[in-house]
Amino acid sequence: MKKSFFVFVITVFAAAAISASGGEKPPFDIGVGTRVQSMGGAYIAGIKDSSSIFYNPAMLQTLERYEFQAAYMPVFADTVYNYFAAGVPTVDYGSFGFSVSSISTGNITVADNYGVIAGETSQMLIEMILGWGNSFFYDRFYAGAGIKIDYQSLYDYSDAGFGIDAGVVYEIFRGSDSSLRGGAVIKNIIKPGIKLVSENSIFPRRYIAGFSYSKRFSGDINAMFNFDVEIPVETGLDMALGAETEIFEIFSLRAGYNTIGYFSVGAGVEVFGSAGIDYGFFIQEPDFRHMFSLKMMFGNNVPKMREEKEIIEQKKIEDKARLMAGRELKRLREQIDVMRGEIRRETEKEEYFKAFHYSKGLEAYGEGELPRALEEFETVKKADPSYLNTRYYSSFIQGLLERSREERYSDEILELYRKGVGSYMAGDYEKARDYWNRILEIDRYNKLAIENLKDVNRMLREIEDIDR
Repeated sequence: MKKSFFVFVITVFAAAAISASGGEKPPFDIGVGTRVQSMGGAYIAGIKDSSSIFYNPAMLQTLERYEFQAAYMPVFADTVYNYFAAGVPTVDYGSFGFSVSSISTGNITVADNYGVIAGETSQMLIEMILGWGNSFFYDRFYAGAGIKIDYQSLYDYSDAGFGIDAGVVYEIFRGSDSSLRGGAVIKNIIKPGIKLVSENSIFPRRYIAGFSYSKRFSGDINAMFNFDVEIPVETGLDMALGAETEIFEIFSLRAGYNTIGYFSVGAGVEVFGSAGIDYGFFIQEPDFRHMFSLKMMFGNNVPKMREEKEIIEQKKIEDKARLMAGRELKRLREQIDVMRGEIRRETEKEEYFKAFHYSKGLEAYGEGELPRALEEFETVKKADPSYLNTRYYSSFIQGLLERSREERYSDEILELYRKGVGSYMAGDYEKARDYWNRILEIDRYNKLAIENLKDVNRMLREIEDIDR
């Protein structure tokens, strides 16, 4: 007997394909992670959650410790939603993630062409993702990718499809108590396709952008605000909003909205930073649902381990650079003493100028005064970019300043200093001295001005001796 069957599974979220804003969505658009789901699923640029493997694998790199989370939730009738997600950050190789989600429906009635019940069957949808993320460019740019397998079985039929997701996030702003990140992800770069009988269902490619703003309001209260938008290329336009407030790094309150059509609120509790329970309450007409999940965190703080290793490696580099600088400085001082007695032509003045400022840059670097060292090397660089190791020291010290966030000279001081350098190069030593003296009126202990004033005063004394 020839049989056919019709399956109609009603859940508060789609279990096969969701139609939203005119576009078809894949079965697992509901996402992973009770915490993130209760924030409307807005997490393209969110941080520190193993569920990032689903939303944007680039952000796996923000995990601090090993993390595992799981949920089991009966949804409607005989439909059950489950997920498991894991994140494993490493010191040297980025961060890895794995997730598996399933939507299963049992007791589906099978009937023949005449409506005669022929038995029961079940449906199973499974998605597995293996992902990786890492940071680049002084930990401000994140990139990652995920390989996924989608599987569906129904009655005597089953099939699987293969897909790839990729995402990036850039930290636009990072302050002492706040940060702003912007990210984008392309889901289904390679589109998974599943064919059960005759029709091949291909998941659409999805383009999603998002922003996340984190703020520490006090020592005990942190907040995060997220916004995602799906660009309507192969799907409809959808948006998601989410917010979370964390109190004492123990309790969390959350809320979210998604234009797929649901409002959500949630809460979470963490115990000793090692275990947590998350709860979500989802309202979608005409029904609502609850979700609980468990989370475990363990292991050392990986970002701190990365910082410690970077400090050790950086110290090795700095020790080598200082050794090289010390040798160069000793040799240059001997040359400068000779040059001072032989300055006659313009070319000799230029060579002395470069050697003098280069040596002052080496001195400042050796004394740990990075802003002064950088400005001295930049002065040489403007006169002759290829002079000795000027480019190396300039770039190297700029990197040190960016990492240390040491305060640099003000624009006013730099402008006066550079005007003084211009006057010095033009042979107007008195004007150069005036500019550098004006720096001391702003900052009486400014060594950049003091060291250059020593040299220009020596030049003026030599000129006076010649005139006599």
